[in-house]
Amino acid sequence: MTTHYIEITPATDQLGILSDRIRELDRQDELVIIMNAKDAHQHDKVFEFLRARGLDYQPQGSHDGNEYRVIARRRFH
Repeated sequence: MTTHYIEITPATDQLGILSDRIRELDRQDELVIIMNAKDAHQHDKVFEFLRARGLDYQPQGSHDGNEYRVIARRRFH
């Protein structure tokens, strides 16, 4: 299992970057999406994007309150 990290900001092409990274994921890999806590209000768009591509996710705040993370993995039936 490999963990891939990606940091997204409102200034980046968030969904394009996520799409590229998701294509790179193997079956057991996980993707950690990092964003500034101030930008966490945009998480709904990211969550919908992940769901549409068959990924489960778990949101997670950082201990210092500065980062917001989303841990995503492929969904298996």
